[in-house]
Formats: sequence, structure tokens, C-alpha cells
Amino acid sequence: MAFQTSCPECGFSRQVDDQEIGSRRPCPKCNLTFLVLPSKKPASNPALAQPEGQALPQPLSKKVSVSTRDSATELFAAAAKKNQAYLEGDEPATQETPKPAPLPPVPKGKIFANVHGLIGTSCLGMALLLANFPFSDYLAIPLACLGIIAAALGLPHQTSFAARVTPCLALLFGGSLLSVLIFSPSWLRSLPAADVQPRPDHLQMVSTKTGLANPGKDQWMHPEFGLQLRDVRIRVASTKYFIPVEARNQPKDLQDQARKLALQLRIMNTGLERAIPFKGWNSRDITVTIDGKKRANWQMKTPLRATGEIRIPPGTAVDQVLYYDFPDKQFTSVRVEIAGSVFEIEENFRFEIPKELIQ
Repeated sequence: MAFQTSCPECGFSRQVDDQEIGSRRPCPKCNLTFLVLPSKKPASNPALAQPEGQALPQPLSKKVSVSTRDSATELFAAAAKKNQAYLEGDEPATQETPKPAPLPPVPKGKIFANVHGLIGTSCLGMALLLANFPFSDYLAIPLACLGIIAAALGLPHQTSFAARVTPCLALLFGGSLLSVLIFSPSWLRSLPAADVQPRPDHLQMVSTKTGLANPGKDQWMHPEFGLQLRDVRIRVASTKYFIPVEARNQPKDLQDQARKLALQLRIMNTGLERAIPFKGWNSRDITVTIDGKKRANWQMKTPLRATGEIRIPPGTAVDQVLYYDFPDKQFTSVRVEIAGSVFEIEENFRFEIPKELIQ
């Protein structure tokens, strides 16, 4: 059906279709956009006339302020306003995007959950290693006890069978190791203990020319060799003439009469674990003989403490310097005999020093 519509500003009238009612159209005369509404006067075509009894919408008596903005701009503004309201939570969204279902939580593993079992196993392994050596076997039992305690403390905190394997193995191994360490410690030692290892009477002297040689019981040793009986090795480090300070400014003949023999002995403990007690020398422990004549002791210079006794640790050596009367000029050799009773040894250490080696 066709209707007549008129511009509210200039009154220009024109014919429009019913589909255009409610839309905005520009006026051809004043170029003002207005809302298309049917006027009272129907179209001239009687076929398009309204049926009787139907009231036509009345034109507005007041001027309608029509916005000149484009409809697309209003649509964009309305959409932006609606979007802002949705973001602020004032109104729900017209169409919500379905959210994906959350993933199942990943089980978090416990870091170092079996730390007690690891500590126990490590301590038991170190105890087994230290038990192989006589100088460190005293640490094996405390470490084994520490490993057993650590494994026993960690066993109740494990919730699965697999987690309890390490503490159980540590307890089983620790109990066996502790029993062996207490009742049969020699099973684990790679070296014999100090009380069971063989101690021959003569552990041969060391020679730079002929290798090893057995001196025998009654043979006098050359000072180039070091004689060892059990764990004690003694060597004549040096033999020198010595003139006391008070006789150095005197004539030469008096100096020759006052000169002494300085004998330096080096005593070494060749054992692995036992310290050697050394109480020092006295006039009967060392005998110095020159051409069959014994020489009296003049002075001893030793590293003894105030208590008169020291202990020589394994693998270490001490030097002893002794001074003897030495007035003779003509001699062939000097014999030194050291009593082995000082070191709880039955035999004595015997050295024969040629005249050529005395400086």
C-alpha cells in the first residue's frame, strides 16, 4: 500500500510505500532527514486506500528533532555500550562462548621423598669402604649405626611398596654389616690388623746398590744402610767432628784434644696404625766403640718433652743427635750399638762407620 508522507520542516509531500514507514529519508526539497510517517491523506489510487474503520496514525503536532548522525554510527555506539556493560558485569552476554573443561590435575611428586633411605644406603656404603683399612675401621661402626637409624626413621613415612624397598634393603644390609663389624672385623680388612700381621725379626735393610739384603743377627751394618727390626727403622744420617765453643779459640793441639763425635740417628716408624713409644736414650742404650775402646757419652740432644717420652706416629721419623768424646786421631772404624729394648725389641741395632765417612 502506498501512503503520502510530508516533511515536517518544509511540508513537502511525496508518495512512499508502506515498507518505508519508520525509516529515515532525506527530503528532496530541504535536504533534511526525517522519519517517514503516513499522512492523513491516502494515496490517490483507490486500490491502495485504507479500509474503513481503521484509524490512520496522526501526524505529530510538534516538531521532531531528528538526529543527523548516520544509523551505522548509532549501531556501533550501541554495540560498544552493550559490550562495556557486559565487561563491567551489569548485564549478561547474549551469547557466551562455552569454556573448555578443565584438565585433570597432574599429581605432584615429592622431591627427595625417600631421602632417609638414600642417606642410610650412603652411610652403609661408606662404612663398608672404611672397614677395609685398619687405620679407618673405627669409623665404620658409627657410620653403620647412622645408616640404620636413617633407614628406620624413613620407613614409616613411605606410602607405597616401591618407596619402602630402599629403606628395607638398607636395614637388612646395615644389620648384616654391623654384625660383621662387631664380631668378625677381620673379614672386611684388606690389610691384616696390627696384632695379627706378621712381624719378622729382620725386615731387610734398604740398599741403593744391591737392593734388599738380610744382615743377620751378628753382622755390623754399613751406615749407608737403614736397619729395620719390626716397625722400627734406624739409619745413621751423619757422623761429624765437633769442636765445643769454648775450645774454638784455643791452639790447634788443644782443639784436637777437645773435639767430639756428633752422631745423628734417624728413627722412623714404618708401621701403618700403631704409634711407637720412645722414652729416649741413656748411657747404657747406645754404645760407641772406637777400635775396641768404649767412649763415654758427653752430651745428648734429643727432641724429648718435659715428661721424657714421645710417641712416633706411623710413617714419621725423628732425628736424635748425640755427642761423644773423640780425642784419638788414629783409628779405623767406629762401631755404634743401639739397644732394641728401648722399642721393646730383643735384638740390638748395630752399625760400623768407616773412618772415611766421618767428616
